[in-house]
Amino acid sequence: MEQGRGPRAHRRTPPHRRGVRWYGPLDDTEGFAEEGRGLVAALRGAGADVHATSIPHPRTFDRIPLMTGIEDVEASHRPESVHVYHRYWTARPLPGRGPRIWRSMFETDAVPREWVVAAEDYDQIWVPTGFNVETYANAGIPREKLVTVPCPLPVWSPRLLANLDRPRTPGSGPFAFLSVMRWHLRKGWDVLVRAFAAEFRNDHDVRLVIKARPFDPADPDGPHRELARLFADRGEAVPANISLRTDDMSHADLAALYGRADAFVLPSRGEGWGRPFIEAMLSGLPTIGPRWGGNLEFMNDDNSVLVDGTLAPVQQQAAREWPYFTGHRWWEVSVDALRQAMRRTVETSEWAATPGTTSTTAANRQEVARGLLATYAQEALGKRMLGHLTSSA
Repeated sequence: MEQGRGPRAHRRTPPHRRGVRWYGPLDDTEGFAEEGRGLVAALRGAGADVHATSIPHPRTFDRIPLMTGIEDVEASHRPESVHVYHRYWTARPLPGRGPRIWRSMFETDAVPREWVVAAEDYDQIWVPTGFNVETYANAGIPREKLVTVPCPLPVWSPRLLANLDRPRTPGSGPFAFLSVMRWHLRKGWDVLVRAFAAEFRNDHDVRLVIKARPFDPADPDGPHRELARLFADRGEAVPANISLRTDDMSHADLAALYGRADAFVLPSRGEGWGRPFIEAMLSGLPTIGPRWGGNLEFMNDDNSVLVDGTLAPVQQQAAREWPYFTGHRWWEVSVDALRQAMRRTVETSEWAATPGTTSTTAANRQEVARGLLATYAQEALGKRMLGHLTSSA
């Protein structure tokens, strides 16, 4: 803690009792905002006095310069409060004597230089996984500032857990892979459709459903256009057993979509956390993901299908899409390894058309879900954050 930040009496008062001021995009349907709401709820549930202020959400990189400040913050805030800034862009904290915390995450093997500079203004940096502790520290952010605070479980987890009891009827229809993502290259949608088409193009008993949120809300047709272009460049049409959905869905509808799937697949090139993997695992789905990144905080060879690949430079197109990635490396999932993982999942799943070689039993699914609930439950997460707040004083 920096010297001179508040009277000695304030330092004797636990930080969370002095008040926590939380700033982040909260009034939004995207996962980043849902994470913020979940963290605020966990802190409040643990007894902290939290005043939350929603700030704009840039969504696309070109809007980040508009987000450098926090507008309409109440002038009457207590300057000795703990200030938590939940954002994936750099900005200076507000003036004040209390501890200053930056909640962020990053998905490549590095951290932008400007983030390292910005970290100097904060007492703690809260990241969701050990993966980011290493990438941030390797970039030059002091390790003693880095604190692991996992992401909260989705507030709609009960709807996902209800899928554990869904009756399975082998052979009743095509085997359905589901992928859920925001549509940009980091999520590996191009690797996914290439691998699926190569392995299952003419297989009417297997299909892929992609639920994607457009990268730019102002261009809702972008995902359909880019998917068609990828195949057109190869002189092909989009396979009939690949479906792309970009419509808005309620939590109930999205949970039902998970419930209708037989397996989940997302060959992401990098995750700070990996919310869709958690959603799939809570739904009891065999889950295929990369053997690299923040998702390894809760995915392993015992509860998931991890796909090998190699660290490779972020391609120019992806860096244009999100310039923070320029000059970094991330995980390129092997198309052949992904094909094999999907084929193996179809052939060994208990929901395959020819049962008998079960790899994922109902008991396994229940055990995985219980483990996630115990580790990332709101109560446990709230206590964890309170401990970090106390150490920030």
